[in-house]
Amino acid sequence: MTEPSAPALAEPPWIVSLTEEQLTAQLAAARVPVLLDFWASWCAPCRAILPLLEKLVLEFKGQILLFKVDAEQSPELLQRFAVKGLPAVLLLQNGIEVDRFQQTLTESQIRAFIQPWLRQPAQESALLSGCLQQAERAFAAADADQAAFSLNQACQIAFAAQGGVALMLADILNILLEGLGCLPRSERGALIQLAESWLAAADFSVLREPKLQQAQARLALQREQGQQSLDEIDALRQQLTQPEVQQSSAVLALAGALAAAGDYQAALDVLLDFLQSRCHGKPQASTSLAETADYQQVQARLIELIDILPDRVLANRYRRRLFELPGLSL
Repeated sequence: MTEPSAPALAEPPWIVSLTEEQLTAQLAAARVPVLLDFWASWCAPCRAILPLLEKLVLEFKGQILLFKVDAEQSPELLQRFAVKGLPAVLLLQNGIEVDRFQQTLTESQIRAFIQPWLRQPAQESALLSGCLQQAERAFAAADADQAAFSLNQACQIAFAAQGGVALMLADILNILLEGLGCLPRSERGALIQLAESWLAAADFSVLREPKLQQAQARLALQREQGQQSLDEIDALRQQLTQPEVQQSSAVLALAGALAAAGDYQAALDVLLDFLQSRCHGKPQASTSLAETADYQQVQARLIELIDILPDRVLANRYRRRLFELPGLSL
């Protein structure tokens, strides 16, 4: 797949300077209204308006984007949008002009110009749901490009929302993680990188949400472990039957492969079986330091997977089973 671009959230966030070649693609990708500001260095009213536009776009936190175009460098865009003079600020919805002003306005006047086009929470929820459904259909069809496009749209909606950004972003990541198994391994890396770009654009306060942290941990597991084929997973199972193989290393490798494939319950069972076999094996006094270290390493991975398990009921069940092991130290 061609590597998808990250949401337009740069310069600071939600404010982008564009060339003529970039504008069409950015307008097509935008899922919030866009202020298209034509300016020129010699235009005093343009210089007066621009700080007000930037201030309001930052205040609205992504509910509207600001695309800045140097009029002197883009004569064809002036013709395309029928701009006869400067300043010129156009408001576009879904790439279509719905309003404009071509004179110097005060901050309150610009705010009143923008306000009617801002989305309400119910609209955000419906748009986000639609994008996620499109992504699920794209994954089912193994269409990585369409899945990336739909998830990128969903991400823009999430960043533009007035609240609940973290939970929306967690839902987006979970759809991506569930869909990776439908794609060839060669196409998964670009989607993982795309997801990491979303997280890099998120505020620290957003990243503290527990549900999003769980999704982040599963994403990190995908990046570190990769997703192996059924034959490769079977080969790892076979290694456990070979006495010369270090059992803890084989158990960790198999559990990681199963978790990366989304089979968390099988991964947890492999780890728990190892711990149970050690609890009911040698007396504790005869356990070597190496065996103790192996046990603690497997135990740590089991706790890690329980913490990121999407099914919290299942997570609590395995947490109880873990605490029932004799001699457990947490």
